[in-house]
Amino acid sequence: MWKVIYLRCRGIDGLQRNILVENILEKYKEELANMQAKEENQLLQTCEEHGEIMNLMCLSDNEPICGTCKIFGKHEPHKVAKLSEIYSARKLHFTEDIQLVFKKSESTVKAVKVKLPL
Repeated sequence: MWKVIYLRCRGIDGLQRNILVENILEKYKEELANMQAKEENQLLQTCEEHGEIMNLMCLSDNEPICGTCKIFGKHEPHKVAKLSEIYSARKLHFTEDIQLVFKKSESTVKAVKVKLPL
């Protein structure tokens, strides 16, 4: 069941646009790009020695490791923690440090303003 459409002088520009299909294709392209970015990110976080995702942090060496590194590898005697927990704690600590620096900066600015003659 084919339908022949004569384009005449306007060519394909004469065809009616299908906004719904265009939106679906745009969403598909975005999702495909997101999936590819996630895959690349996971590859970057893969243990070179064992090929597994690194989801632990060796607290002795301060480096991300995989479960096999902890069970059978050189990190066996070391203490470990979940990588996500360590990153969350570091993010919180970093945020607190930034706030402290900001407060000190504000107090310094106030002190300078008080000491400067107008």
